Amino acid sequence: MTSRLEILRFPPPLPGSAPPLLFLHGAYAGAWCWVPFMTALAAAGFDVYALSFRGHAGSHGQEKLDEYGIDDYVIDLESVVDSFASPPILVGHSMGGFVAQRYLSRGGSAAGLALLASVPPYGLTGSVFHMGLFYPKLLMDLSQFELGAMPKLDLMLVRTLLFSADMEDAALSGFVQLAQRESTRALLEMLLPQSWAHWSLPKLPALVLGAEDDKLIPPADVWACARALGVEAEFIDGVGHAMMLDSRQGQVLTRLLAWLDATPWALTPET
Repeated sequence: MTSRLEILRFPPPLPGSAPPLLFLHGAYAGAWCWVPFMTALAAAGFDVYALSFRGHAGSHGQEKLDEYGIDDYVIDLESVVDSFASPPILVGHSMGGFVAQRYLSRGGSAAGLALLASVPPYGLTGSVFHMGLFYPKLLMDLSQFELGAMPKLDLMLVRTLLFSADMEDAALSGFVQLAQRESTRALLEMLLPQSWAHWSLPKLPALVLGAEDDKLIPPADVWACARALGVEAEFIDGVGHAMMLDSRQGQVLTRLLAWLDATPWALTPET
């Protein structure tokens, strides 16, 4: 399976002893969304990878996108992790964080887990309620895009939905050109009420970050992810949902790097 999946890699200048990093994208995206973070973290000494789930970006199956569900994405993740010599540190954004949590709840292995604006274990019901209450127009526009009624994302919609208000038009245009539809099946699986789902996750080094200006994932959902992992949630000021591409992405990267540096896998070069 891994030969048919797009996996980007940014190796470090010198080999180190830290586990590799594996980035998992959210809905409507692909491995490409992690390139700024991958560049910086590789320069900091990490061996960095990013996966595009089946049907996304350069991976196989785009013509069958709507046939794929969350469990298919979990299989993709498992196949990539199994190809590593040692378990990686998983970094998941939004839907990618949901996939990572389900993978770990089923006995998957990882050296650590960082969740960025992640969908919580019980899915998107809280998000839909939050958007319907506070941002009904954004919810309607996003639904139209997913259903094909809006063939191209509007820059103002993208800025309001995903980014800080000062995000430059050129950066927004670049995002719009690469963004795609998400699997309807995967979205429906996350939308189904799962109030009972508070997955049992292994005790491992974990970081849970929320975006202060997130229109999609409310604070309660960020805290739910943190509780599942036994850690405290943290919120980055003034950052939108797509926090790894936001104009203030540096704040997110700084916190992620600080967590990586403070965790016992010290970056000791191999001799």
